[in-house]
Amino acid sequence: MSVRAPLPDLYVLASTKPRVKSILDGSLLPGGSDPIVEEIVAAATSSAPAWSWTVAGGEPTTRSDLPTLLTALSRAGAPRLGLRTDGLALTKISAIETLKTAGLKRVVMPLHSGRSDAHDWLVQTPGAARRVRRAIQIISSRAIAVEAEVVITRSTTPYLDETVQLLAQLGARAIHFRRPVLTHLGVQAISLSPRFGLLQPYLTEAIRSARSRGLAVHLHDLPRCASPAGFDAAGPTRPMAWCVPTSLNWQPAIPSSGRTDCGDCPASCHGAPQDYVDLFNVTEFSSVTSAPEPEDTPDGSAVVPAPASRNGWQPATRVSVTAERARFGPPSRSPLPADHQPIVTLHLAPNTHSRVARSTLIRAAQDRPAVLHLTGHWLTHPQGLKLLAETRFFLGDVHLTGLIHPLAPLNDRALKRLERLRKVSAVLLGPTAEQHDQLAESDGAFAKTVQLFERLSTLGIQTEFEVRAPDQNAIESYTSAVRQGLLPALPRFTVAD
Repeated sequence: MSVRAPLPDLYVLASTKPRVKSILDGSLLPGGSDPIVEEIVAAATSSAPAWSWTVAGGEPTTRSDLPTLLTALSRAGAPRLGLRTDGLALTKISAIETLKTAGLKRVVMPLHSGRSDAHDWLVQTPGAARRVRRAIQIISSRAIAVEAEVVITRSTTPYLDETVQLLAQLGARAIHFRRPVLTHLGVQAISLSPRFGLLQPYLTEAIRSARSRGLAVHLHDLPRCASPAGFDAAGPTRPMAWCVPTSLNWQPAIPSSGRTDCGDCPASCHGAPQDYVDLFNVTEFSSVTSAPEPEDTPDGSAVVPAPASRNGWQPATRVSVTAERARFGPPSRSPLPADHQPIVTLHLAPNTHSRVARSTLIRAAQDRPAVLHLTGHWLTHPQGLKLLAETRFFLGDVHLTGLIHPLAPLNDRALKRLERLRKVSAVLLGPTAEQHDQLAESDGAFAKTVQLFERLSTLGIQTEFEVRAPDQNAIESYTSAVRQGLLPALPRFTVAD
């Protein structure tokens, strides 16, 4: 009994130019004028049966008649009508509703990395990652399926699992993992292309993570040896076909697979991509196919070369949550040990290097404390606000004790993003503004602290004042300040650290 081949996803070329020429595929397009609506509909309806039609380009949202085009394709019987876009024009609900009314069912858009600087550089658009994240949230909230496209590069490989987790949180329903087309990258091909031997553990973990979160996974132009366990978990991927209006006289650049003499692969493997073999040689695949499949999250010790020059953009070198989690792994899923500490206290000295502080945060997260208590100079540290923002990745609650006036510039929306912050103990250094400001070495610190006390309480964060090692006179001074209305609440008096 013969097995019927799955219907392809039909990509309908409707735009000949990208919004911005990206690092990855800006040279793959025909250029010239966009085809008219009638020509696009005629080409699509004359194509072979397909599982879906996806309006693509180029950048289809640069067409002023995009709603008209979608309506025409929908009336022509388009199956599962989709739109492949950079997402930059879909950050407003009104725009989404217009396209939904025209018949749009699916949106495919790129988010190549959870690290904003990496995505922005690859698409050559500063701020693109932030707008794409917002677009995914808005589109998914309007009952339109979002499929994310992740082009895997050498520098973003260690962060694939972090990208999957972010996409799941934003509301994506599927992820398409692709390789860059090497023949169009020129001198950057070697620095951008992931090597399959190093890719295997990261891709396997990312696929497992996506499937555990209910996301469909599609693998394009990747041989099975890039992740045998991942391919088994992902399942079959539908083939991709292009529908090109005849007036364009253009054929898309689809990398050639089919080099099947590289190892003992099953029939389901399409073989080594020819452009990859031309660049790195087929002998690499003998070691890839024999490499043992890792059981656990890799330790991230593999050296990943930096990408080529970013035309003035400097690659991120600071330690971040994503980098440290790739190194130390996510919090363990194993049962908690008998000696598990429910509260972990981290005290930050004034001159601690930010790299050390971030590493300390991540290592503490591995113990899965119910409460992470931050004391010392977390907010008065030059990178304090960024350090505090990264606690949103933790699983437990965060309690903060210290001088809090550096939080004053944040608006309520920014404060709400500190979603793990449950309790704040605002340290007072004196009962009056003059005394507190002098010891805090910051003019206006007292007034900012009092204002933040009220704002944080309004946002549902448990807030208190704390005074350390007071004598009887100090206690009476603080009590008097409360009576005079200088303080909204009596502090909690504690012994010195």
